[in-house]
Amino acid sequence: MASLNGGDLPFGAILVGVDGAVLLEAQQTVVRGRDPLGHAETNLLRMALARWRREELGGCTLYSSTEPCPMCTGAIAWSGVGRLVFGASQSAMYAVWADTSPRFKHAWDCRSLLDHLAPPMTVAGPILEDEALVPHRLHLQQTRLTPQ
Repeated sequence: MASLNGGDLPFGAILVGVDGAVLLEAQQTVVRGRDPLGHAETNLLRMALARWRREELGGCTLYSSTEPCPMCTGAIAWSGVGRLVFGASQSAMYAVWADTSPRFKHAWDCRSLLDHLAPPMTVAGPILEDEALVPHRLHLQQTRLTPQ
């Protein structure tokens, strides 16, 4: 919701350490920063890699509000983060945003890439999908688009 409240699209990510402590939080900055690469996950990973080596991130978990797009999935794969948990699936998000023009023709399945990593990455999601879609619906209501 912080990203949405800040005037951007409703995407967020956090990085959690081995001990369960939140290490970093990031929001999407595509609109505010006029940066099409400013997705929450890539913003988070840039901050994380500025602080820690890839090897140190192996025990961390990246929590994403929505299943990462292809760009973010690739960034996650290269980051060294050991685990990904996401709220809403791409397919559920696309259903909510049905009246808009998404960049990709079809929803992406991040596992199509992340299942091929060595060492393997644990991927969990969708988790609490209905709750994760609330900010998307709210954004569409605020911008006068009709959510599905």
